[in-house]
Amino acid sequence: EKHDDSKTFMARFEHWHLVFKKIMERPLGYGPDSFRSINKLKNFHFVSDENYNPALLTAGDPPSFRYHSADNGQWEARFKGKVPSEWPSYWYEAHNDWLQFLFEYGVFGVAILWAFIVEIINRFKASEKDRELLALFACLCVYGIISTVQFPFHLARISGIFGIILGAYFAKTDQQFAMNSNGRKEIE
Repeated sequence: EKHDDSKTFMARFEHWHLVFKKIMERPLGYGPDSFRSINKLKNFHFVSDENYNPALLTAGDPPSFRYHSADNGQWEARFKGKVPSEWPSYWYEAHNDWLQFLFEYGVFGVAILWAFIVEIINRFKASEKDRELLALFACLCVYGIISTVQFPFHLARISGIFGIILGAYFAKTDQQFAMNSNGRKEIE
């Protein structure tokens, strides 16, 4: 049976609802790499059935499977008595790096990430906007935007270049940012 892959994008919203629900249960996070792994703080996997319906597979003997509906009032109508026809598919990434980061590292991790983003923006504001800087900043923005619906930081072929772009960006902005941070006039 062939899956209708056009459903994968729309199915993410309900999965993200489930992930956010679990974040609210533990706002300090579940730990590094906990989204795809079981650890002492997390005994479940995010999964979906053959129609991309989200569910939790909780470890145990036997494991328990429970569908998730973003609308609790519709859960019974949608899922009562429903059993997946195949073994569920594991979601090893949230298909949203921001949400996955919050899940794994919690509010303190997000605070550090926010400080990093503010640093990037402040460096951009303090620097002369030439073509090189605009290109580097645009690349960083693309990573941020793509991270809302994909997981570029979990794929070596995509994330590998990020460090080079970030290093070039910091090298390009260092001198002007340091001078503006100290309250001195920008040198051209």
